Amino acid sequence: MAEGMYYSCPPFQPGLQQPASNEYWQYYALPTSTQGGYLSAHVPASSYPPHAPTHAPHAIDTSTSTSPIEALAGKPKRPRATQACEPCRTRKQRCDEGEPCTFCRTNNFECTYRPLVPTKVDKIVEYMLSWMATHGEGLQALTDKIESLEVHMQSIAGLRHSTITHEPQKPLLPGPGTHCGDRTRRVADEIRGSIFRWPEIRKLFVASATVLDEDYAARAEARNAPLHEMSKGFDADEMDLTIRTINRLVESFFKNLYPLQPFLQRSRVNSTFDLFRCTYASDAIGASCLMSSESDFDRRTKRRRTASPCDTTAEKRRIERSPGNAIALLVLALGSTITPDRGITQRLPTNTTCAALAPGYSYYLEASRVIATQIDGYDLVHAHIFMLAGMYKAQIGRSTESASWYSMAGRVLLHLLRRQDRAEQHGKSGSNRHGRDQRAVLAAWCCLQLESSIPSELLLPKSGLQQLVRDLALPKATTTQSLPQTADETSLLICNALCELHGIQCEVDEHLYQDAVDSNNSSAVMTVVKRHATGLQQWRTRLHPLLRWDEERGSPPSEPELAKLRHEYWKVKLSILRPFLDFVLHILPGIRHGMDLQTCSKDANGRLRPTSERNIISAIDNLVKESGEAEIMRLAQLSTQALKQKLGAFDGIATSSFQGNMVPFVHEQFYDLLVLTAIHRSDRLKHLVSLPYLRLAYEQTINYLDKLSTLSAICAEDCKALKRIQISLIDPSMKVSGS
Repeated sequence: MAEGMYYSCPPFQPGLQQPASNEYWQYYALPTSTQGGYLSAHVPASSYPPHAPTHAPHAIDTSTSTSPIEALAGKPKRPRATQACEPCRTRKQRCDEGEPCTFCRTNNFECTYRPLVPTKVDKIVEYMLSWMATHGEGLQALTDKIESLEVHMQSIAGLRHSTITHEPQKPLLPGPGTHCGDRTRRVADEIRGSIFRWPEIRKLFVASATVLDEDYAARAEARNAPLHEMSKGFDADEMDLTIRTINRLVESFFKNLYPLQPFLQRSRVNSTFDLFRCTYASDAIGASCLMSSESDFDRRTKRRRTASPCDTTAEKRRIERSPGNAIALLVLALGSTITPDRGITQRLPTNTTCAALAPGYSYYLEASRVIATQIDGYDLVHAHIFMLAGMYKAQIGRSTESASWYSMAGRVLLHLLRRQDRAEQHGKSGSNRHGRDQRAVLAAWCCLQLESSIPSELLLPKSGLQQLVRDLALPKATTTQSLPQTADETSLLICNALCELHGIQCEVDEHLYQDAVDSNNSSAVMTVVKRHATGLQQWRTRLHPLLRWDEERGSPPSEPELAKLRHEYWKVKLSILRPFLDFVLHILPGIRHGMDLQTCSKDANGRLRPTSERNIISAIDNLVKESGEAEIMRLAQLSTQALKQKLGAFDGIATSSFQGNMVPFVHEQFYDLLVLTAIHRSDRLKHLVSLPYLRLAYEQTINYLDKLSTLSAICAEDCKALKRIQISLIDPSMKVSGS
């Protein structure tokens, strides 16, 4: 009852006498603590009277009465010490931060404080710097639009005067009626695919009991692990973001991959990594970086209590989803794939590609999360991101997925170049437009080369950049004879030479393998061949002295860039001479046995060849009837020589340095070796390819394919097929010895 009366008082009765205010608090004084004057933590219910007095609000003078509780609540709370001295820390005493403090002065202790950690920069500063870096290019684009609008208004005003004439400009892109882009790509696919349909190549498979068709590459790619399976077991927390690792991977990227595809600006990449290291490196010390990695900005005035090693390192932060961070993560992923100490020792499973064999995948996985917010962008930086992502997928042997990224990059570059063409047609110009245009042109050429490295047997769609090859300017002039001053200038020199070669290759495909060759005119095919052969020789003559070579006296280069340059040269020359080798291998023997031209022109499946090939074969047949076989045999010999040079272009490169970027070249060597084997088995051309040379070429190519089998399922299938042909047709002693 007493407890219930404490929480609810009886109703007011006017007849009762109310005590004075001082008597009220005297009678019901609360017990106090004897130590420190604080209230007791527990007040028993028995200390209160059984009946609480009735209240009279009008009789109590609140101005003169103050309860002990109100008196305690009115005292200001002592602020907590931001940092205690060492004696107070040891004895767990309350420190007033004096110098010395009260506790040390009373007990005659030496009052010392730990050194303070420098105050972090406010996170708002970091956000503002990031915002300025992200929107700086947008502001520049707005400035260019304003300038172009002024130029456009001036041009409109000038149209009113009849004395002003404008010279018509040649558009950058072909008109809507031009169809060279699509046809060029289709013909290029037929060129490589028709080699697989050669009757002499099919005979090799039958003689060696090798089961291989045109769809084997697509089936091999389909055995790769699905994307969601590869993502299992990987987490962003597994990324090694120490400064030492970041520097090592960036250096590896610039040393091995950048010279082949120099579409990035080294200075911008270095600036991006300076910011990335200070912001996200796990061992970045706050005093050495201007950017803060502390996320708790509500306590920016509070000093840190300890200086332990864990507090001197940057805390892990969630990586901001910006284009610069995506490029940084992809560069780290690419650098991981070409680290020399990782080795290639494990084998692929029979039905899938093990995700554990993908180095740098944790960086790529985090980059893909950033790319998800940028995937619909149409700026140059987005094209760079997509190209880097495709290069990484190519490095780990996933050609199908890399082609998808290249196609996305080509879509962006095609849009940018069309905008440039429209701006040039309207006479628009900007202060920084020329520099951006050059970077877009360089990126377009690099994307074209990356797309051309995808095996055509996969039948993957292209981006449409092939429409630009005819009218797209080269990124930089190659006529200079001065020595390059930096490694970047050398890379651009090689890249420009490769771009010009790519343009010659597209012209050959268009003029020689389309319906341009008249089947009734025997001299037409020779005219086209001589014109392109002369253009190819002029390209070699214009080469910078640093890039020239002599195949008779020189040895294969040890640098991958120079090896690729020679490989592409012999590839173009082979495409010019290939029809004559085809004619000698398949058409000439049948005609000598009394077969008609149409029967000899069928492929290994018994079907007629494409119209373009039939026209070339008919023109060469008329040339043989008019001039004899001597010239045709000479061109077939030159084609065989080009095959040998193309096959040995990478002989000077150490096998241990073979990485994923070598997969398309070694895959082409598989086809070249098949053609050389067919030449060796031909009665008229057998003397051009000796058996010892063929055995050595098989051993070397199988060694290349075996090294890359852990990365590429296509190379694994190529290796199996070559081993069967080697044991059955080239070196049967290996089967007897059991090797």
